[in-house]
Amino acid sequence: RTPVVEYFDALAVGLDPHLVSQSIRFFDTSGHMMILRPDHTTPIARMVASRLSKTPIPLQFYYVAPVFRNTTTDSPMELFQAGVEWIGVTGPQSDAQLIQQCVRLLSQLGFTDLGVDIGHPALADGLSTADRDALVHHDYVRLGRLPERGTIEVARHIPELVALDTELRALNLHETVRYNTGLIREFEYYTGPHFEVYANGIRQMVACG
Repeated sequence: RTPVVEYFDALAVGLDPHLVSQSIRFFDTSGHMMILRPDHTTPIARMVASRLSKTPIPLQFYYVAPVFRNTTTDSPMELFQAGVEWIGVTGPQSDAQLIQQCVRLLSQLGFTDLGVDIGHPALADGLSTADRDALVHHDYVRLGRLPERGTIEVARHIPELVALDTELRALNLHETVRYNTGLIREFEYYTGPHFEVYANGIRQMVACG
């Protein structure tokens, strides 16, 4: 559990600009700017860097708690999230295990016919700011084309994804996975493979990471 209310200056240094723009801020009685937790990853990273800085890694955490964002859509400001954080673990094996854990938990919750789309920040290399923004918002009309989506062949130029695909095959997950050259996440703290999970009969993604 991380605090629902944080000092804005303490948290903003690690927040993606997109989350800063959506954050709900206010002043306390002493004039300090405060923020309602807009994300779980950043507060957990702050907690590890401060209170748990001398704790041996790797560290694993899970959370089941709301976050708060001020959006311009009809979405509620309070969003309920469940997830995990693995800190101090890197490499394709741990990425594959995390995806496996996500698929297994969703299956236990009753979701069927799951599909996992995998992307990577390197897929945006060389793109203009306008094209990258179009991909982030799935605006393929503005982009002028449909991104490629398929087996590892569409992303074989990214060694990190090739290594991940090898691990996913070892876990028999390769039939569930597709590599999506248009999957660009809006949060800048994503530096490696990222994924979105979809389920039969549900239009929006049911998990991501």
